[in-house]
Amino acid sequence: MKLKDKVRLSMKKQVYSINGNKVEFDKIKTFMKYRPMFDTALAQYDTSIFDEFENMYRGTKETKANINAKTNQQVKKTNNVPNIVFELIESQVNTATPDAVVKSKKPGFDDYARMIQEKINSDFEDFDAEIISDVGERNTAMHGISPVLLTWDTEKGAHEYIGDKDLIDYHPKQVIPQPNIYNTKDMDYFFLVGAITKDRAEAKYGVEIKQTSYQYPDFNQISGEKTNAATGNTSANTKYLLDEIICFFRDDDRDVCKLVWVGDNPVQLIPKYYYPRVKECECGYENDQEAEECSECGSKKLKIKIIMEETIQEDLELDPIIYPKKKKTLQRDVEGKPYIDQSVSQEVISVECQKEQRFQSLHLKCFLSLLERIYHLILVLEDDQTLKQ
Repeated sequence: MKLKDKVRLSMKKQVYSINGNKVEFDKIKTFMKYRPMFDTALAQYDTSIFDEFENMYRGTKETKANINAKTNQQVKKTNNVPNIVFELIESQVNTATPDAVVKSKKPGFDDYARMIQEKINSDFEDFDAEIISDVGERNTAMHGISPVLLTWDTEKGAHEYIGDKDLIDYHPKQVIPQPNIYNTKDMDYFFLVGAITKDRAEAKYGVEIKQTSYQYPDFNQISGEKTNAATGNTSANTKYLLDEIICFFRDDDRDVCKLVWVGDNPVQLIPKYYYPRVKECECGYENDQEAEECSECGSKKLKIKIIMEETIQEDLELDPIIYPKKKKTLQRDVEGKPYIDQSVSQEVISVECQKEQRFQSLHLKCFLSLLERIYHLILVLEDDQTLKQ
């Protein structure tokens, strides 16, 4: 029996044994849908070009045979290799990590923009942003891309909160796109291939992982590297590693969802990944996502609810908005030719004035359109009378 058939048979057994657990059923059903898509995308994905560029940067002692030779040549290794690729890339690497700059598009929100800017700059120190930027400088020069995943780590936090943002950098060869789609915004799904240990996966996702084989070691090392730790190579021993596949896909509403499986075990499904969530109690009270029991009635029967819309708790007051108003003045240059001088001034327009101006503008457009039609009709009638005469 092939590996694909074994996986499908195992998933069918799990579906029949979940006893009405809808969350588990949706997770397994989604896994059975995207697992064959991963195999199809993987079959059309060639990683050899990434290995070739990496070896050009690192330098090899291999030499190529003379393509014009008429006889078979023995390819030898060279002792000294001037690595011009390494020198060119390293000479262009900029190790400086720029600070984030946040500016408000609307007046009156400068303090909020400054607060967000300071928060981002302070978080960068905890994200190892300098290391990620250093690696990204080289990956971008070699492969034209440096993917970084912004995620939420529930194991992080402080004494006042649980969970925090986290940055994970991936090698370009670990990103498997949807076949024949070259823009990530147009993709319906794509995959990230990584490695994780069994104990780490169970602690991270809170599920039991059935031991499976490490199927895709080539995505976590460059071709030519040895996996034996005794050789002193930088590659880790793959004896205790498992494949961690992360799939981002769009649902029927075109919202981004996340599916994760380790080995052949689906461990996480997050529908509508960017939507906020709360834990709803049977009494209807909405608790924080970290709550273990209801703050209203004390019940521990809580279920996660996706917040599709939010009701404000107080009246929303809109301040007047400042719009630039351009005044056009006809003037003449040195040669006497007319030109338009645009001087910008500001005027305050309230929300009510905006609605009134839109209403007047719409009526003016309709009136001008009516005049234009009457003018064309008059011209047609005059032409008819001229032809008759």
